[in-house]
Amino acid sequence: MKFPSLALVLFTLSALVVPAKAQTPADEKETPKSIRFYYIGFAGTGEGQDPAVKFLLKNGKKTVPMQITPNSFTETFDYTGPVPITLFQEKRTEKSVEREDIGQLTFPAEWKGAIFIVTRNPANPRLPFHFFPIEYWGPSVPDQHVRILNLCPYLLAAKVGTGQIAINARTTADLALPAVADVPVRLAVQRDDQWERILSTAIERPAQNKLMLLVVPRPDGTARALVVADLPEPAAAKEARANGVQVSQR
Repeated sequence: MKFPSLALVLFTLSALVVPAKAQTPADEKETPKSIRFYYIGFAGTGEGQDPAVKFLLKNGKKTVPMQITPNSFTETFDYTGPVPITLFQEKRTEKSVEREDIGQLTFPAEWKGAIFIVTRNPANPRLPFHFFPIEYWGPSVPDQHVRILNLCPYLLAAKVGTGQIAINARTTADLALPAVADVPVRLAVQRDDQWERILSTAIERPAQNKLMLLVVPRPDGTARALVVADLPEPAAAKEARANGVQVSQR
């Protein structure tokens, strides 16, 4: 699978945050989606720290305040509202509460979950951030595999156990998980004709026997690897695994 150009990932992702349009009727039943966010920011503190992302969204009949801090994942939550997801702010006075729609987040309708990679976009005064969706659903990853998504504009070299592969810029690949308790993982990107190691560690083998690795570009052009375990899955598969039953997800 190929990804958009780096310009889309870091600068023109605002195409995913569009003016709010008419929503699905409130009484229409929606299948819950698993939603999560990760905010790529500078690592500075004080004046050098990126501001938190703040907005409200409607999840079912509830208004949910979201605050996303730099360089961290949010918790996963089950979203039961319509897609696209409308983001808004509220202005409160002594007499009223005014709602202002500030954009929408969308992703393919067939996805059962999405991680949104968040980056700064100061050019958008209403919501100065970009949101880039990645499918986030356990059954979409093959059993006994790790899915590696290279969102950077660089060639990526990946080694998982004894398996290794070169992954082109903005593409994805799956590698088999070795049958060991601690999975050795090494990742490196090629920048300016030099190889830069970005991850060298052992990851505890996930109970699901599958995981995701996201390689994302930082604002300064370097790359960072994010480990995504405990992928959302059907309740029946989770219950079966909790009872010690091995299941193949489809």
